[in-house]
Amino acid sequence: MAKADKIETQITRVGEWVAGLRYEDLPASIITLAKLQILNILGGICAGARSTAGIRIGRAVSRTASPGPCTALPHGEHVSILDAIYLHAALANALELDDLVYMGHVGQSTVSVPVALAEMLGADAKSMLLAQVAAVEVSGRMGAYFATGPQQGHMRAYLHRTAGAVAAAKIMGLDGNRTALALAIALSMPEFPLY
Repeated sequence: MAKADKIETQITRVGEWVAGLRYEDLPASIITLAKLQILNILGGICAGARSTAGIRIGRAVSRTASPGPCTALPHGEHVSILDAIYLHAALANALELDDLVYMGHVGQSTVSVPVALAEMLGADAKSMLLAQVAAVEVSGRMGAYFATGPQQGHMRAYLHRTAGAVAAAKIMGLDGNRTALALAIALSMPEFPLY
């Protein structure tokens, strides 16, 4: 049986780019911006945790959280990766102090996912920053491509699913094909948030 030719799509090209991106490829200015984005989101988490909404979010998560390897900020409990990502994303957004990449707020996912996953897997800071930069680049471009629509930069769930898939694929060292599959799965979900 003949092996099928590989079909090249936008997703496969993005997957190959993500898999091939190296820390050494990043300009110093991008590394500085990534570090500032982390500080921005950490500041948003800390400020959000003190807000009325943040206090309620913290209480709700503490009632349902599972123990795990990830540090929940700002208080330092150790929770599961899903609880850490959810809590950090929600708190960063509680006062909408998250950063804005053209046509989308992506800091909640581009920072929360690589920080929690790097902690869980014991990845180094360079791997975490590289995953963050890849996630910002892909989700930011996607936000620019799909600029029209009812969300106008808010609650565009596909941006966060894309960012999370890219960050996880990069930290986990997935090849281009598996990264493309992760993106395809992320993009197959509903476009509006499900409450």
